[in-house]
Amino acid sequence: PANSTGTTPVNNDSSMRPERLVAFTIQTDTAGNVIHSNSQVELDSDVYSNSLQQALQRDRDQGQFSLDGSDWAYMRLQLNNGYLYTFLDVTARQEILTNLIYSFAAVGFVMLVLLFFTSRYFANRSIQPVREAFDKQKQFIADASHELKTPLAVINTNTDVLLSNPDD
Repeated sequence: PANSTGTTPVNNDSSMRPERLVAFTIQTDTAGNVIHSNSQVELDSDVYSNSLQQALQRDRDQGQFSLDGSDWAYMRLQLNNGYLYTFLDVTARQEILTNLIYSFAAVGFVMLVLLFFTSRYFANRSIQPVREAFDKQKQFIADASHELKTPLAVINTNTDVLLSNPDD
């Protein structure tokens, strides 16, 4: 239910955060003094002043900051007689983004491991015929070497016998 200011009050229990779709504006003069503020929901005045203080410290037209466990984004527009600051609670979006990053990282890691083992399996499978051909070639060379050594040994022995007895 709305109160007399037209805003919806928020549970002041410290364990309860305000609704996730919280936005408010603060109009200031050029010195940074608050002229007017407007909000969807009623928040503590500390939230307004602390948010404005964070934005003033950054001295940029837009940015983000954390305040009391919530993430806020702001934008500053220059008016004729000061500035209009718009603040938006982006905590839910930050949590979704963080969850997405962790999910993508986990899925990416699992896919890399799966891809590694799949590619290793297919690489070993495709190299198997080459490995068998190499083993057969080694066996052929060993057999040919053995087959050539035997006649050469006989010829070498007969030559040694002939050379040791030149008269015969």
